Amino acid sequence: MRGRHKEGSGHPVWLEPFRDRVSGREGFRFEVEYRIEFRGDKTDSPRRQMHMCATVVRAIVEPALARCDVLRPAAAEQDVNLELELRLPREGPGVMVTRAFITVCVDDDTTASAERLARARQNAKADAVERDRLRARMAFFEEEVLRDQASVRLFLLAEGIGQGKAGTSPSASDIQDAADEVRQWSRKNKWVDTAKILHEHFDSLPDDSLLALLATLRDSIKDHDNQRLLDRFNDIHGSHGGPAGAG
Repeated sequence: MRGRHKEGSGHPVWLEPFRDRVSGREGFRFEVEYRIEFRGDKTDSPRRQMHMCATVVRAIVEPALARCDVLRPAAAEQDVNLELELRLPREGPGVMVTRAFITVCVDDDTTASAERLARARQNAKADAVERDRLRARMAFFEEEVLRDQASVRLFLLAEGIGQGKAGTSPSASDIQDAADEVRQWSRKNKWVDTAKILHEHFDSLPDDSLLALLATLRDSIKDHDNQRLLDRFNDIHGSHGGPAGAG
């Protein structure tokens, strides 16, 4: 690694090429070969001139390569050589670096490690996108689909029709049943709104008033001989109008 001097010249001369390992993005390293042309005082030692020239050029190359991806070594080489062309000539202690260029390569182990990291990051991004999609779908179900039975029925009907696969489309009777249920539970049905009002009213009552009202409701169901509804009521509130299992 000695400078080649022309006897008695102030003409530019080329250093012997030398190699180094330089960090790129993520800390992965490039294998770099330097070629440097310079002018220097012929009284200086070749070793000192080499050191001074390398210091000047490395100050340009290393920050530039730190921004580069080891999976794109050709692009890194082009970008850094353009920067050298733009920033030289440059003077250092006892030398004037007139030109320089580098060649870049990456060993197989470094490439494999960088590819693994890139795949892991890509998978993490895909997982994040899928989580966001799932959160949005869950919010849609909670806010739109699960508001009432009509919304649920309409959603399932639309999903069945939207799939459009043989054997999965709803029959005419399925559609009629869905229409009947939607009408029954639609927010436009006054009894649905009435049930919501009763729900809010019951929640606002003190316990003794609530128990009295539930007892009255149970008696009304019993008086109208609706045993199916009475059984359902008793399963929830108990046979005396209080909570199930009470009294």
